[in-house]
Amino acid sequence: MDSAFGWLGQLIEWFGRFVPRLRIVNTTLGAVKFVHGRTPKALGPGLHWYWPLVTEFSAYPTARQANALPPQTLMTSDGRSVAVSALIVYKVEDIELLVAHTFDPDNTVEDIAQGAVHDVLSQQTWEQLFTGGRPLYTALRQEAQKGLSPFGVKVLRVSLIDLVPCRTIRLMQSGVTPAPVTFQERL
Repeated sequence: MDSAFGWLGQLIEWFGRFVPRLRIVNTTLGAVKFVHGRTPKALGPGLHWYWPLVTEFSAYPTARQANALPPQTLMTSDGRSVAVSALIVYKVEDIELLVAHTFDPDNTVEDIAQGAVHDVLSQQTWEQLFTGGRPLYTALRQEAQKGLSPFGVKVLRVSLIDLVPCRTIRLMQSGVTPAPVTFQERL
């Protein structure tokens, strides 16, 4: 019976595209309206009308948010391999720059923040990472801000979650396996 009346649902959906719609954007969100698929218009909180036939509506959080960055390994300036994961806290100040000019806003923020963490930490020695304190976190925030400001993002904080020395073993696709590492060698 569903397939017999499935065409009726499709017909109603098609006619619905000609009816203007109301969207509510709450205070923690912003939105971008793409009129005719090419003209982005930034929208703040409130009530907004759009016509689904010629307009695409995309909402995205603009309030303070925190994203945990995945772990990465890098080499310090004194040649030590470390594993590091970080947290970035930010808010979106210009929704149009972030949503209308990037394919995946979350991925863009994550990629640029990970690059900033790499750039700052790889210029430090192992000792400087532990004695860096506030200047290290300031350098991390400033580097992330430099990369994210063209996308309308204000970085509030970048914090290190994990920072541990590690031994990196990269497995090759040729079938060669690395020699096993004993517990004493890891220390």
